[in-house]
Amino acid sequence: MTGREKPAARYALCRPCGKRAYLTRKVARAAARAANRGPMQAYPCPNTPEGAQAMWHVGHMPQVVRQGLVGKDKWLKGRR
Repeated sequence: MTGREKPAARYALCRPCGKRAYLTRKVARAAARAANRGPMQAYPCPNTPEGAQAMWHVGHMPQVVRQGLVGKDKWLKGRR
């Protein structure tokens, strides 16, 4: 990625989810920072087929994690 390229421009459409999908976690995290819409998290797509390269989505943490009812690690583990 060059210094002038926007990370949000490096995405594809995830067919099962209909969301933006990034090829790497690093690019997804850069897109989350570039969006500047509050604390956002890069997470692996739960609909990735077996044996395929994991795609990454960006989104806000769910309410239960923000309230501290479930830990971030436990929530992410359930999504992988």
